[in-house]
Amino acid sequence: MKKFWKWFGIAAAVVVVLVITLAVLAKVLITPERVKETVLPLAREALQRDVALGEVEVSLFSGIVLKDLTIREREGGEDFLSARQVVLRYRFWPLLFGRVVVDEVRLDAPRILVVRRADGLFNFSDLIGGKGEGAKEAEPAPPTAREGSAPLNLLVSRVGIREGEVRFRDFALDPAKPFETTIGALEVSASDISLEKPFPFEVQARVNDAPLALEGKADPKALGGEVKMTLGGLDVAAFAPYYRSQVPGKLSSLKLDLDLRASGGAEKLESAGRVTLREFDLDLKALPEAPIRGAKVALDYVVAADLKGGELVLGESLLEFNGLRVGFSGLVKDFAGAPRLDMEITLPDLDLKTAQAAVPAALVKDLQPMAVSGNLKGRFRVAGPVSEPLQLLREGELNLTNVQASVAGLRPALNGALVIAGGGLSSRALTLKAGEDLIQLGLKVPSLSASPLALSAEVSAERLDLDKLLPAAGQSAEGQKKPAAGKAPPPGEIGPFAIPLKADGTVKVASVLYHGLPVKNLLVRWRLVDNVFTVDELSGLVAEGSLAANARVDLRKKGLSYASSLKLQKVQADPVVTALKPEAAGTVFGALSLNADLTGSGTTPEALKRNLGGKGDLLINDGKLSGTKLLQGLAAFLGTEELKVLSFQESRGNFTIENGQVRFDSEVNGSKARLRPRGKVDLDGALDLALETRLNPELTRKVAGKGDFSKFMADDQGWGLLPLKVTGPAASPRFALDSAAVRSQVQQKAKEKLEQKILDKLAPPAKEGAPDSREPARQLLKDTLKGVLGN
Repeated sequence: MKKFWKWFGIAAAVVVVLVITLAVLAKVLITPERVKETVLPLAREALQRDVALGEVEVSLFSGIVLKDLTIREREGGEDFLSARQVVLRYRFWPLLFGRVVVDEVRLDAPRILVVRRADGLFNFSDLIGGKGEGAKEAEPAPPTAREGSAPLNLLVSRVGIREGEVRFRDFALDPAKPFETTIGALEVSASDISLEKPFPFEVQARVNDAPLALEGKADPKALGGEVKMTLGGLDVAAFAPYYRSQVPGKLSSLKLDLDLRASGGAEKLESAGRVTLREFDLDLKALPEAPIRGAKVALDYVVAADLKGGELVLGESLLEFNGLRVGFSGLVKDFAGAPRLDMEITLPDLDLKTAQAAVPAALVKDLQPMAVSGNLKGRFRVAGPVSEPLQLLREGELNLTNVQASVAGLRPALNGALVIAGGGLSSRALTLKAGEDLIQLGLKVPSLSASPLALSAEVSAERLDLDKLLPAAGQSAEGQKKPAAGKAPPPGEIGPFAIPLKADGTVKVASVLYHGLPVKNLLVRWRLVDNVFTVDELSGLVAEGSLAANARVDLRKKGLSYASSLKLQKVQADPVVTALKPEAAGTVFGALSLNADLTGSGTTPEALKRNLGGKGDLLINDGKLSGTKLLQGLAAFLGTEELKVLSFQESRGNFTIENGQVRFDSEVNGSKARLRPRGKVDLDGALDLALETRLNPELTRKVAGKGDFSKFMADDQGWGLLPLKVTGPAASPRFALDSAAVRSQVQQKAKEKLEQKILDKLAPPAKEGAPDSREPARQLLKDTLKGVLGN
């Protein structure tokens, strides 16, 4: 034991002597001047740049300090890098055991200039194996350890940068006006740095005066780590040269805030946090009237990325724009190649008032008078390749709760849901409440990707009061009076239309009320195919009778073209006339039957008059005319008040419409008078009629003798016959005797009397009660006189 301690003491003494000797030699041999003479040529050769050093402090046991380090740009001029001092502190004794323990590596006040030249290369490209001017071919790095040898045992206690600054200058965007930005107040610290285990680090800086902070751990062995990053108020608009061509407008203001975490390595990465864009001012080229001002966009996200497999897993994330929120989660495959989505998108409870306030006012100016309100809530699944966006929507549901809008003095409310499933869309419990009426809406689209889109719609209700649902006459949907005629240029023809839709549907209403006219069991079947709208059936019970109609409108032509057929069976005329033309209420009574076929084209008044055509017939049984302009004019012309109201057993007629005129031939058979109006009426109301008027014997006696009415001709039953002409506007018709018709009647009457006298002489009348046997003689006499006197 004594021998051991003896040898140990001798060894310790030798070590002490060696250390003292090394210290003396270091002071003599490793002087600042020798360091400069050795380091500077090596640095200049390696960097191909001018390198300068100020004072050098060297300590064998503690390290080295280089002051006022400067590395010039390759071409001279500005400094590529400068530092007030570079400090390297290490421990001497671990070196004797093969361990490198560095207490501190620190750069004080470094200033780094990063330049991207017009050719896209950086001012440091030659240092990292780039193809900068004068760059040397990179040589393979020498191995750090022989195969089988022990790895380098390195431990750095602390690394830091104080008061650093990085300036970036980019000539690639515009050589005449390079982009510049600065990262200042750079503070970097890391401790317990090892190549074998994670170590913590912190970074603080100001990017264009926006505070940036990084805090985390680095894991060199796993080539990964974790970091927490915050950034406050970065002026994104200052970086406009890099994105200006990608923005569809002018971005004049945008501040960026970041608060996020990330962890992972070369193959996998996970991150979560919040990205906020605020003070967002954007003028869109496509919508110059709707600039975005002071908007705020926030994204709360959770994502896990498989970098090797090209897959992103999105956790519950939320995108918010001025209070409007959209949630999403799901999977993105092959995000670096041909991305495929399988995601769920949610629309949390959205208040439509909030939504209108969130978007530019110009976009919703048409909605503002309607005071839209209510709530929307939805969930949607999108799946498939991003290259086929129209195929992405697979399933979903949009719930509408009390969605309201003020329209024409009403405030209808929509409730229910729209459901997307199996590639199609349908409604569920969708209702529209308007006033006291509740309308059931059924919608179905078999395939949202079909072209043209196919739609089926079913509308049903127990009751509809159209008087309350339709805007009042003379007012627009907003309740404003229509502009006076002549204040605006006349409207042009509408169309043609190319609607990418194939649709059909039904409307079923148990009771419809229109201007007080009830229609029971209303049924409408319609379809839209190849831009031709067809009403295959319109039927119902109205005014004690029935209604049936069909129609066809061709939307493919300018001004449209149309054809329709209408049939009324024993409908009470007065309520129908009152509903369709209120100013004519109380003028026509009776059971009306009508058959009409109409065709036409054009939507302007002139085109309607020019192109409208059709034909039809009508019949009114057990009717009455009261106070019509025609009867009033006739009564005034004949000087009798009794014709202002005319009851009749039957009125029938037929009509044709062409060249802007209605031509008709009709008759009204009453107990007081029998009228046969024939002629034409222009669609603007001008009359040109022949009115054959027959008055019963009593009325004939009252009227006869008044002026020209003494020319009345009476038939064998005592009815007076007076042919008249009616002209002028329908609102104030003018009456006159038809002289030609009067002469014809006189001739006809004289002929009849002559026939009777000759017949009486040739064949005396039979005795009372005996059969009349003079018919053959009468016919022979007529034929003879026709040959002599003509027609």
